[in-house]
Formats: sequence, structure tokens, C-alpha cells
Amino acid sequence: MVPRLQRQEPEPMSYADATAFAASLATTLMVVIVVFQAGDGTRCPHNTKELAQW
Repeated sequence: MVPRLQRQEPEPMSYADATAFAASLATTLMVVIVVFQAGDGTRCPHNTKELAQW
């Protein structure tokens, strides 16, 4: 039996990093990416196609 790895929380992403990541991802995938700030202050880039499915 393989032991489970402990879950590691991701490092918080600054607005500048999130925006740069979103721009790079949008260019690569040729889609619109929206960066939003969650209630806990974290930022996350998302594909608008995924957001439309919520």
C-alpha cells in the first residue's frame, strides 16, 4: 500500500503574478481568462468558458 502524500496548500498568488499567468495562458489557449479575488484574499485565474458552466 502506498502512503498518501500530505496535501500542501498552494502559495498565494499576487495580483501581478495572477495577471501575468492569465495573460500567458489566454495567449496560449486563445481564450479569455478572468482573474478574480476570493473572499479569503487569494486570487485565481479562470477560463471564462469554465465560469459559464457554473
